[in-house]
Amino acid sequence: MANSGSNLRNSRAKIMLRAHYYEGYMEKKGSKDKDFKKFWTGILGKTLYFYNYFKDVQDVEQLDLENFVSLTDDSSSKNQKEHRLILKLRSTEVKLKVENLELRELWKGFILTVVELRVPTNLTLLPGHLCMLGEALEKEKQRLAELKSSQYDRADDEEKPSCFYKVSRMEAQALLENNPSCGNLLMRPGSDQTSLSISICYIHCSQPITKHFKVKQTEKEYVLQVDPPVCFFSLTDIVDYFVMSTKYKLTPFVWNTDYEDRLVYPEVDNESGESVFQKGSILPAPLPVVPMKPFERVPPAIPTDPLPSDEEDTYEPIDEDAEYINPEPRVGMALPSVPCKPMVPSHVSAKPQNVKVKPKTPRNVTATPKTPMNVNIKPKTPTTVAAAQTIAADMSLELLEKLQIRRMKLEG
Repeated sequence: MANSGSNLRNSRAKIMLRAHYYEGYMEKKGSKDKDFKKFWTGILGKTLYFYNYFKDVQDVEQLDLENFVSLTDDSSSKNQKEHRLILKLRSTEVKLKVENLELRELWKGFILTVVELRVPTNLTLLPGHLCMLGEALEKEKQRLAELKSSQYDRADDEEKPSCFYKVSRMEAQALLENNPSCGNLLMRPGSDQTSLSISICYIHCSQPITKHFKVKQTEKEYVLQVDPPVCFFSLTDIVDYFVMSTKYKLTPFVWNTDYEDRLVYPEVDNESGESVFQKGSILPAPLPVVPMKPFERVPPAIPTDPLPSDEEDTYEPIDEDAEYINPEPRVGMALPSVPCKPMVPSHVSAKPQNVKVKPKTPRNVTATPKTPMNVNIKPKTPTTVAAAQTIAADMSLELLEKLQIRRMKLEG
């Protein structure tokens, strides 16, 4: 007998029990029960687990607190020694009974902590009890964070339906009401970031009406929170359920993401005053910019000014009568009185001083009178061949006169 008892304890030790936030005996009476029934009760997450015996591993009943509405004291009992609670959910109402006032306040504290994610301050609890509630709150936050990450990993691995969009409730409502041609059923993440939501829109009395449904995710399936709940194994099955249940009156929302192939813009017609779509002009693509190599000089810019044509007259005549810094003496002018010795080599005999050389004038060339030096008259641009020949003859005569004067200086 001793061996059999030790083997039983060892086998129970190997079984992993649930690590409840708090556990103890509690009596429960459902809406269909006639009287209270006593259970060993434990709370883990947003679920109450009921066991027949405190050493049992498998629970006999579960109570989900996701649809929590309120938790109040039950004062309808005539027996003052009974401490009861009324737990209201969306679909049902459950009455709970504990042994004393301290346990009643403690159970209220744990239930409100996991539901509201905060430690309640309006309960009559000891400091040790408040520390227990604080530890339960930290465990619940950690559990939700792990559940959220695992659900996102699962959602990423699973193929999402075409009507799934990461939008809020208001954005989903605006999409469905403003785009009825794209569909009227949309799937989106839930407001608590741990569940999913289904948003539908239909027309009633010429007004759009939007409804939302919650889908809870578990480790193995998806549960649609309706009465009664419906379980699914994939997100696509949920969409098919809504479509088939409404006889194809609900269609998945698919946003139109087509792109335009032409550039058009509205323009008002001056004659009719109507707005007409016009085609935009397609501009040529800009030339690619070639990057310069390092230490590369920029080539000089090519001048864009037009070159002068051959027909334009670009000849600028020389002003012969302009005053020079050292003007040459002309014929008939008085020579300077300073004697000038000629630079004659020793082996060359000098010519006699009394010999006068008369200037030779070219044939067929008529001399033209000179203008006074003080009068600055610019000659006109030659326009004929005769005028050009006359100017050339004048220049030749002047050069001869200068040559004769130089020779006279050398001889004198």
